[in-house]
Amino acid sequence: MNAINIAGDFIGVSLLHAGVPGVAVPTLISRAIAAVLLTTLAFRPGNQVQLRWGGILAWNRADIGRILRIAAPGGVENGLFALGKVLVTSVVSQFGTVQIAANGVSNSIN
Repeated sequence: MNAINIAGDFIGVSLLHAGVPGVAVPTLISRAIAAVLLTTLAFRPGNQVQLRWGGILAWNRADIGRILRIAAPGGVENGLFALGKVLVTSVVSQFGTVQIAANGVSNSIN
């Protein structure tokens, strides 16, 4: 993947003078090739981690319950924290220059 990415970046930037697309397209292509290759290798029998077609969309209710008991409260906490940040930012945006500077200093001390 890295070799394809580096060669593609060289071709895109140095030879084609494509700029940002000259870097983005080879990165996308190299990651897609790596994803296809690793997925193909994961279907091989005998691997320690192995994919099976029948197990891709299978649901294990006990495992999903254990995951959600941890993930759901964590997601709610992160959402409320983000909401709090938005509220504080909206209040700070109403401040004047001196208040914004004082808020920055208090955040640094905190």
